[in-house]
Amino acid sequence: MLRDPAKRIFSSFNYTKNNLARVKRDLTFARYVDLLLGHEKEEIQRFIRPSASRSLLPLELQHSMYSSYLGSWLNQFSEDQIRVEVSEEFFDNTLDSLNEIFGWLGLQNLKADQLDLSPKNETRTIGLPQIHLLAMHINKRFAGSQFRDALKRTYLAGQDLLSFRRGNSREDCDALQKLRQSLKPSVVDLENMLGKKILVWR
Repeated sequence: MLRDPAKRIFSSFNYTKNNLARVKRDLTFARYVDLLLGHEKEEIQRFIRPSASRSLLPLELQHSMYSSYLGSWLNQFSEDQIRVEVSEEFFDNTLDSLNEIFGWLGLQNLKADQLDLSPKNETRTIGLPQIHLLAMHINKRFAGSQFRDALKRTYLAGQDLLSFRRGNSREDCDALQKLRQSLKPSVVDLENMLGKKILVWR
């Protein structure tokens, strides 16, 4: 399952910055993209709190060049043993996509009432990072309790009110476009490997 590589990087950055609170607030996505494209690993790491993210975020560009990874898989397996799905196409029509995969595997089709399509692992815009760090600490301390679940629901509802679920800024859209241009040769290589155009990534 492959996601639009530029949006994947955007999502990873925002999840790490907001949900995990590991990126300092003064690193914007646009600045991150400039550093990523400039291969300035140490400069990116300077903005990330000590964690696994410190080694992962500087490598997001490489991790999003799917063709460099898929080639070795295609060399090891025959065409009838490997199937690549584009996540935007998959989630645009999940039931039909799943039933296509099930048919390919020789399995019985699913019915709509057998699917839970509620969002999981959503990226959120965090309005108050220090309170978020405290909330993460409380979340770990009371893991598995009803108190924690109620507190978490209340906290996330409050964060949603603070952020108003704003759309992407002009600066973010420009940075995404810059990423798309940089990733274009890798996407073309991937399309050639798969024998089809991935129009949703254009």
